[in-house]
Amino acid sequence: MMQTGYEADLTVRITKIFTSTKKTKDYILFSAVSVHKTEHRVLSKIDYYTIKAPDTISPDPHEGEIWSIKGNASYEETPSFDGKYYIKKHHVNVVKAELILSKNPIGFKSFIADTPHFKGIGLSTAEKLWQEFGENIYQILENKDLAKLMTLKGLGKISAVALITGFEQFSYLKYSKFFTEHDIPVAIQKRIYKFNGVTDGSLVKKEDIEFDPDPTVLIKSNPYSLSTFGMDFKLNDRIAKVHFDITDCDTRRLVAAVVEVMRKHASKGHTVAHRSQLIKPLKEMLGSDDLASKALEGGYDKKAFIIYPKSGMYQFTSTYIMENTVVKRLLKLHELGEIYDEVEDAACISAFQSVPFNLEPQQREAVMTSISYAISCITGGAGTGKTTVLNTVLNAYEEIGYKIKAVALSGRAAMRMRQSIRRPCSTIAKFLREDAIEDVADNKFLLVIDESSMIDLPTIFKIATHIAPEVRILFVGDPNQLPPIGAGKILADIVKSRLIHNTELSIVKRQGASSGIPEYSKLINEGVIPPKLTTGAITFHDTGFEFVVDKCVELYHQAPENSRVVTPTNALVDKINAKCQLELNPNGKRIEYERDGQHYRDNLYQNDPVLFTQNNYDVGVQNGSLGKLISVEQDGSILGEVQMDDFEDEESEFVSLTESLLYTLKAGYAITLHKAQGSQFPRVIVALSGGSNLDRAWLYTAITRAEEEIHIVGPKEKLISAIKTQSNASKRQTYLQELLKI
Repeated sequence: MMQTGYEADLTVRITKIFTSTKKTKDYILFSAVSVHKTEHRVLSKIDYYTIKAPDTISPDPHEGEIWSIKGNASYEETPSFDGKYYIKKHHVNVVKAELILSKNPIGFKSFIADTPHFKGIGLSTAEKLWQEFGENIYQILENKDLAKLMTLKGLGKISAVALITGFEQFSYLKYSKFFTEHDIPVAIQKRIYKFNGVTDGSLVKKEDIEFDPDPTVLIKSNPYSLSTFGMDFKLNDRIAKVHFDITDCDTRRLVAAVVEVMRKHASKGHTVAHRSQLIKPLKEMLGSDDLASKALEGGYDKKAFIIYPKSGMYQFTSTYIMENTVVKRLLKLHELGEIYDEVEDAACISAFQSVPFNLEPQQREAVMTSISYAISCITGGAGTGKTTVLNTVLNAYEEIGYKIKAVALSGRAAMRMRQSIRRPCSTIAKFLREDAIEDVADNKFLLVIDESSMIDLPTIFKIATHIAPEVRILFVGDPNQLPPIGAGKILADIVKSRLIHNTELSIVKRQGASSGIPEYSKLINEGVIPPKLTTGAITFHDTGFEFVVDKCVELYHQAPENSRVVTPTNALVDKINAKCQLELNPNGKRIEYERDGQHYRDNLYQNDPVLFTQNNYDVGVQNGSLGKLISVEQDGSILGEVQMDDFEDEESEFVSLTESLLYTLKAGYAITLHKAQGSQFPRVIVALSGGSNLDRAWLYTAITRAEEEIHIVGPKEKLISAIKTQSNASKRQTYLQELLKI
């Protein structure tokens, strides 16, 4: 029986944040139980609450926290699992919400022991803290007073640091009223907190810029500073006009509009823009030609962007700094010129002799070029012998006495490289977390960047500023693959500049070349329709879009241990994964767990292949890491275990699943091509969709993910259309190639 119309005034403990709906634009959904207002003990075991709150509540709610909730509510009664009693399921639409920091010992103990931020701090420690410091504990934590905390007998430094780190999440409560009153969403608040950090109130200096740590000062002085933290212009404009009385012609508004337009342009992979590409959307956004022109003038005056005199191209100032910094590093290495004498010659001869067969002339050329120049590239398609050449190059460098560091963007690519070159190789993310390479003995250090086609401008900028200027760089990759997800097309621009020495390997050498995959992919890359769509180890299945999912699952079923489905869209991924689970793992045990008296279940089953969708460097996983769900047994806060396909050391081969990690996990029978890039699988099933994002670069990259066997599933006309469609990468507007010519 449904009851409606009652006004809720509750104190609740959050039991779960529903992340699938947390991404919506205007609200957050979470479940909770009602607790005592001061002692915070659970009041009822039959009342459960689903709470819908606006995304402007502050701070961002987390599981285990205590909140005061007011709003409009209703409930329904449903029989319990055993039918012996009724459970009340309440639904609350929040009008007002406030996080509560308890001012009594029972509530404080619950806050510390039950809130996930305070890792490793139990009830007994929480009780001792309250007995020693009372309500002053909050001020001690906010002040990050480590010395004061450690006056508590028995509290070690690790626990004290954990307390301070955990409390950082709550240190901005004093600003929450301002954020809520000005309709600033929690997602934006979090970015502001992360940027500002927690301080004692004095001016903060970051990158030689001083600013007030009180975020309200910044927002009041320029409400459009919110766009810096990811707020879109339309919402930012409404907040600025409603709460800060900003007029249409305010310079701050006009500059923010320019930044928004340039940001949207950059999101398509561009690093520069023509004036015409900016003026039209500015006019649509601001409503007049006059304001659009004034916006560009204001943006230039405020140094939001620069204009290249010769070309008239516009570029974000930050992008200008990155692109020009990278170019200066590349040119500095290039200007060293050719360095090849008796030492290098002897090293090359020794390296050639270490290869158990004769290298092709272009392979020998690639080795000698890589040794002769401080910066160079080795490029080529599938099966052309890049790995053989790279091994020979590294043997020669080691003969000369060079220290070598090899990196790749994805974990799986790093693992493949580690296996193929039989030397250490790490992900770029791990490399950048290590100490910068500053002191290079005798200038003998080589950085090898594999799968370089995946590297975007921000990544190469971070790499360039992480190494000493004299560190040699060797790019290895295939510039014809999909461009990076981020802005730029670094490898393609370097190759096209013809300034940096590049050896393109074009002769298929891989023993498995009889599969026909290298030749097939080469034709597609050239925009040529293969004479036979089915040939060698490539099978084309002419299938209507409505049957693509079924056919992919059928093919996967034939060799599940060696297969992976690659698709253009997440929607197609989800459909194939759901059907694969149903047909290939019907008896798999589902992830289910208990918490706070409630039962939860997830759509993952034991023995499912799985994919992580977010970075978590603490446990050694990246966005795109693959593995297998080998256990779904709950052990306290551990809900299962994943065995990783790609891991950097033995410690990270097995990952224990916490609830927060579980939210980042999905089935991995099928994955998007962007997640597969940098990886290869014995058998790849390529699913074509009806979308417009299929071009020859996409198809070429998908096919070259296969080591032994490829299946292409979809309508013949879609396959032919993709082959004929020029790569979207060629439409990217970048300036790195031009700068290398200057």
